[in-house]
Formats: sequence, C-alpha cells, structure tokens
Amino acid sequence: MAATHEWDLPDLALLWQWLLKKQKASTLLHGFQLFLEDSPLLIMLEVYELCMDYKNYSQAKIKLLTFQESLSKLEAQCERWPPVLPGPWLETQASFLLDLMLHQCRTEYEFGKLLELLAEAGAALLHGPDLKKLSALRTVLKDSPVSISRALLSDYSLEKFQEECRRILERLQESSSFSVARRVAELAALPVDNVVIQEALQNLLLLKQAGHWTQKETRVEFWKKCHENYVQNAISNRAASGFFSAQAELVWEDEGAPSSILERQLLLTLAGHWLVRSDPVPVDDLEKIEREIWRCRITRQTFSPGPGQVERRGSRQISTGRELSFDSLAKAFCFSKVAALNIPKYLELRGFPSQDAAPATLSEAEVASLGLLIGCLLDEGSVHEAARVCRYFSFYSRDVALILHCRMLALGEDAQGCFFHPEIQALLAAEDSQRPREAGPGKKRLKSSTSLDSWSSVGSSSPDGGVVGSLQALVAECVHGRNYCRQTLYLYELSKELGCSFSEIAAHDSEKLLRAILSSQQPEWYKRAQAFITNQGLEPEAVAELVAEEVTRQLLAPSEGRLKQSPALNPAEESQRFLQLAKLCQDRTLVGMKLLDKVSSVPHGELACSKSAGG
Repeated sequence: MAATHEWDLPDLALLWQWLLKKQKASTLLHGFQLFLEDSPLLIMLEVYELCMDYKNYSQAKIKLLTFQESLSKLEAQCERWPPVLPGPWLETQASFLLDLMLHQCRTEYEFGKLLELLAEAGAALLHGPDLKKLSALRTVLKDSPVSISRALLSDYSLEKFQEECRRILERLQESSSFSVARRVAELAALPVDNVVIQEALQNLLLLKQAGHWTQKETRVEFWKKCHENYVQNAISNRAASGFFSAQAELVWEDEGAPSSILERQLLLTLAGHWLVRSDPVPVDDLEKIEREIWRCRITRQTFSPGPGQVERRGSRQISTGRELSFDSLAKAFCFSKVAALNIPKYLELRGFPSQDAAPATLSEAEVASLGLLIGCLLDEGSVHEAARVCRYFSFYSRDVALILHCRMLALGEDAQGCFFHPEIQALLAAEDSQRPREAGPGKKRLKSSTSLDSWSSVGSSSPDGGVVGSLQALVAECVHGRNYCRQTLYLYELSKELGCSFSEIAAHDSEKLLRAILSSQQPEWYKRAQAFITNQGLEPEAVAELVAEEVTRQLLAPSEGRLKQSPALNPAEESQRFLQLAKLCQDRTLVGMKLLDKVSSVPHGELACSKSAGG
C-alpha cells in the first residue's frame, strides 16, 4: 500500500512535524540532503542543529537570515514558474520548527538566547507570540529569579501577556526587585502604582529597622521623596492619595506627641493634593480629607502652650534653606484655595449652621479653639474655607454668618427671606427703624479713617439706600472678616454706578474693574479709583500698567474714537486728568517707564499731543 500511495505536501508536513517532535532532526537533515538539497527547509534544519546541539547562536542567526532571503527569492520566482515546495507551505513548516525549538529549550539561558536570536532576526511565528516582546521581557528578567511561563507560547494574546506580567510583578515584589518590576510594568503597559508604593513601604520599613524613623527630619524628607517619586513615575492620583491617606491613619494623634498630629496633617494634605490633580476633582472625597486636616488643626490649637493665641498656618519658619518641617511642607501642598472647593454654594445661607446648632463631636475646649481658628481665617480673607469648616463641624460663627448675609443682601436677596437668621433679621430691622431719623442731606456712613470706608462717601447718593444702610450695619457688627464685608459694600455701590448687577461685577477680576473706573467720565472717578486700589490691595506693578494703558488711550487721536462717546476736555482738564492718573500709583517712576514703553510703540503722528504740536 505504501508503494502505491501518492506522497504529497500534507504527508511531508506530517513527517516533518512528527520527526521534529521526536527530536530526530538529523534524520530529516539526511533526507533533505538526499532528496531536497535545494529546499530552504534544509537551512532551517541547520538552524535547529546549531541552536539545540551546538549552542552556536551567532551562526544560527546568519542561517536564519539566509532562509528569510531565500523565501523572498522564491516568491519572486513564483511569478515565472511554480516551485516544488510553495512559499507559504515552507513558511508554515519553518514557523512550526521555531515554535518547537522554544518549547524544547532545556534551560532559561537557552530560552533567552533563542528568543534574542529570533527577535534580532525579525522572525515571526504564524499565530504565535510576539517574539520581540517576549525577548524584551526575558532581557529584563535576565538576572532575576523569575522566569516566563512557557505556557504563554501556546496560548498568546496581549491580554495573556499582561496577565503573565502581573504574575511576574507579584513575584518580583515579593523578592524586593522593584526596579526590575517597574521595567516589566512599563513593557506590558501596566500601571506601576503598586510597584512604586510597595517600594516606598519597604524603604519605610528599612528606616524603622535601622532606627532612623524616630528622627523627625528623616520622616519629613521621606514623605517629600515619596511625593517626588510618585510624580516621577506618574502613578495614578487615586493610588498616591490612597497611600498618603493610609499612612495618615497609622499616625497616632497623641497628646504627648504633637509632632504626630503635624505629621498626620502633612500626610492628609498630600493626600488631598493628589486628589486635586484628578479630572474631575472628587469634591466629596476632598472635603472629607479637609475635614480631617481641620481636626488636626483644632487638636493642635487646643493643646497649644499659649491658649487664646493662634499660630497662623505656615508661620513656622525653617532654620536653613534645606531643612524642612511638617508644617512648611504642608503649607507647600495646601489645597484650600483650589477652585473645586471655592464654589458659590459654600457662601449660601442654605445649610449654614444656625445659632443654636451644636458643634459635632467637639469638646468645649475644641469649640473655643475652632472659633479662634475661624477668626484667623477671616482675617486672612479665606472666607470660602471658613464657611466650609463651619459646615464640617456644624459650628456657628457670628462673623461668618454676617459675611454671608452681606453677600446675600448685595446679591438682592430680601432680608425677610426664609434663610436669613433671626438674629440678623432683628439687627437689620433695628437699623431700618433708625434710618428715617438719620437720613438727611449728608447720609451717615461708617466712621473710619481708612480709604476702605471712604468709598461710601463718594458719589451723590446710593441707588438703594436701604441695602447700603443694611450692609453698613452688618459691617459695623463684624469683628473678623470686616474687610470682606467692606469689599462687598464697595462692590455693591460700584455695580450700581456701572449699571450692572453685583454678581456680574463680583465675577470680574480686579484689574478689569479698575480699567472700567479709569475710563469712566464720572466726576468722582479719581476718588473711586483710589478707594478701589486700596480696597482690592492691587500691586503697584498692576496699577502702573493700567494707568499707562489709560493715558496712552486718551492720548490717541480723535480718529481712533476716543472722543466720540465722551465730552471733549480742554487742555487744562486733560492735563489735570493725566496728573491724577499718575498719582494713583505709589511708584511714579514705574508709571513713567510703563508709559514710555507704550507710547514708543505708537506710530508718530497718531497721538493727540503730537498733532496739536504739529498744528
């Protein structure tokens, strides 16, 4: 029967594969030398022999490249006449041989060298693994005790490759091979979060075992390096935040160890700092962290050596340029000013604790401490944070309540509205009942020598004397945060002059508002500008820039439209206006320099003064 059987390619393939599985490559080699001496598969058998028997990988690489070249030539010849053994069939048998060689490697060394050879030669296995990725992974693992599972060769996909890399990562972390683990994670496009965090935890353990962890400077420097390392390795915001939060829970809030409270506060601040980097920011989680930070601040204040005195945030100075403290580092990562937390809803009366509210989970001493800290926040101008903290602890602060009522009045809310507190309603009612007796040609204002209050006496009359009077009454009652109330009153009156709502004017930045005042044609513009600059605390640099901009605008020729919408000024009035503009800035030299820069950029002949001189 064998004599009559017609042998074809499937039979030859079956024989090829069976003999190779039995490691009878020499038998195939002799057969091909006798019957198919021109076949490219003869070269592949030589590759097999060089690798598996002689470990001569460099020579085997040359042979493999020769085989690939012969296949290319064979494809070109196919256009003229068909070969005895078709190219696709040869490629399939060669792929089977290479795959089998990988499975038959006896040692990790052989496996690694063969992978390297195949990757460098650009060999590919039909429906097989990515040899370049496997070779790169094996190179990374070269000096580690962890090896690649050969099962990946038979069942390969990107998901399977990543699954194998996860297994390898676990083994590497167990053996503290973190640098290798990071490279594996990068190769497999896997997050390095856990690797980097586990390395940090091991370093922490080593510091404790060496007895260095008791030193405050060591701990401060360690947490700083952790943060920098997480940034460098681009770990996820959630992972970094979770790490610092977990470490904060491990720090004991000991009365006898105030540094522990400081350390916990720093760790919570770092946790919040990382959450802020998220998009979108998880506000609820951020608020929980901020609440815990404030617990630390309250505890510190309660047990501070000087009762009644508040140590302002970040007031502790470091002794040298390099030395750090928990406090100074926490200040560097403070997130209380982020936009996600400073939103209008915290300045609403809805949900703000009432006067009879009982502070949650706070002792009498802690309530007193919180009151001092809230006052400090208001003096700093941190009204949003003060309002949030009051809500966190159901704490009623009269000053914060006054500030929120000021804002509601300026926004146009009725004082008899359902959210106004009874105490404030009574205060406003008393002010309202006295107003008719005090009204007269010169409306009574708050008495103060500061320019913050001088705004109230500027202009002829307020469009809504009732609101102004109510705002003045609240300003007079406020102890901490009075400047914020004054600013509210000031911006309210300014909004009426400019013909817009308080909410619109409050949304604009200070420089834009000053620009509008400077370009105003109202008779009292100068006093208003003076009051605004002082009220908003604008820097001389910004004022000088705006003054120079306005002077240049007014110097432009009428053809530019300067005088189309405003009455013409005679030379004396114009000169007086320029002098007043210059006097608005404390640094006159700075104004001159800014003005020279702007005027020099205007083409000659386009300034009104140059045309007048020319005429």
